[in-house]
Amino acid sequence: MFDTNAFLIPLDKRRALIVSDSEWGLDELEGLLVTMGGECVERTLLTKHRIDPKTYLGSGKLEELRKQMDELELDLLLVDFDLSPSQLKNVEKITQKLVLDRSGIILEIFNRHARSKEAKLQVETARLQYLMPRLTNLWSHFERQRGSGGGALKGKGMGEKQIEVDRRLVKDRLTHLRRKLVEVEASRDLHRRQRESILKVALVGYTNAGKSTLLNALTKSEVLVEDALFATLDASVRLLTPKARPAVLAIDTVGFIDRLPHGLVASFRSTLGEVLEADLLVHVLDGSSEEVQRHCEVTMKVLAELGAHQIPMLLVFNKMDQCKKTQMLKIWANGLYRETLDANEIAMQNLNGAEPPRFHIPKEGAALFKPVFLSALDLSQVSQLRERILSIFDSQLEIYELVVPFEDGKTVSQIFDLSRVEVRRPLETGTFFRIRTLPEFAARINVKRYQA
Repeated sequence: MFDTNAFLIPLDKRRALIVSDSEWGLDELEGLLVTMGGECVERTLLTKHRIDPKTYLGSGKLEELRKQMDELELDLLLVDFDLSPSQLKNVEKITQKLVLDRSGIILEIFNRHARSKEAKLQVETARLQYLMPRLTNLWSHFERQRGSGGGALKGKGMGEKQIEVDRRLVKDRLTHLRRKLVEVEASRDLHRRQRESILKVALVGYTNAGKSTLLNALTKSEVLVEDALFATLDASVRLLTPKARPAVLAIDTVGFIDRLPHGLVASFRSTLGEVLEADLLVHVLDGSSEEVQRHCEVTMKVLAELGAHQIPMLLVFNKMDQCKKTQMLKIWANGLYRETLDANEIAMQNLNGAEPPRFHIPKEGAALFKPVFLSALDLSQVSQLRERILSIFDSQLEIYELVVPFEDGKTVSQIFDLSRVEVRRPLETGTFFRIRTLPEFAARINVKRYQA
């Protein structure tokens, strides 16, 4: 049996030197390392340098880093860029230390935080694809396997190195994982089809923006919450409020990060498919972060890659109780919102203070609703956000009047599931209903058949 745990890279209690070409990169890598239980002892900010095709950093810089690590007794070099397998091998040869690049540590975190069967399959697939060309850096037993038979074969090798055996095992495991993923995705598609008659709002955003905390507050549930990067890898689905009709589901999704490994995006495409099914995206941002604008841009870019950029979006700036530049943030956020409006809409909004026509689609991307600023720990502010979300959906509901025969219980059941009943009154020929619902839900109920 192939054991993927043999390829785990132990990072807990590691003392590391972190290298990046930006301050935010140093901060982000340190957060990733802390999430893994490691310790950042020293940080090095790179100035502009020429990329060496053999080592990325250049042998001179690496020798300088090696001496620095020896003096501080560090055992991990963590770099804020992706290294090719050959570059990784050369860097480890020069530094004589364990070296991990940005994609490597993100994959290790995903591997440890996966909970559901689907997430585990997706992460293992992405990790093995990443590790396949890097296996030579994980093993020290690359001598040829020796035969144990007698005679002419005694002491002879089998003609195959251990690394070749490992690669074959990894390929076989990848084939098995892909087959299992197809089965799991088929089951997920079935659940999605069962939710076609329900409105869906997906919480998206940069990792550790507070999406799970906000979901718990919005739905009064208990999704796992940790102050750590990538605490949530599985899509959590909760009813926004039991009273809403049509029903609205709130979906928590995996957080994004700058330069998310391509293999992870591909592997999590089915999970991220929950985003594509949403009727509204709630883009949660950490309002207290100095990098909030970059986080916003990264999330917008990933959504565009997924094909979700045309879904209407509500920007929610979380952690405002910790924000030190509230006014500047609001000016920037409202400016972003106003950029989606044309001159006539802005003029109308300035005249009467009303919001622009809902679900206005600009040339590039979806409508942005006027942003919300809150703290997920303030239940009164969260309650206002819940009402705001419901009001966005309410603006799309249309009124229908119909008389349903007493014997048609199926239609009556659909009416209560898919619409808001404003009037219900018995008549001689049946029951009169005045309802509010979406046009597509009205078609499912087939209101034309009994329309008054």
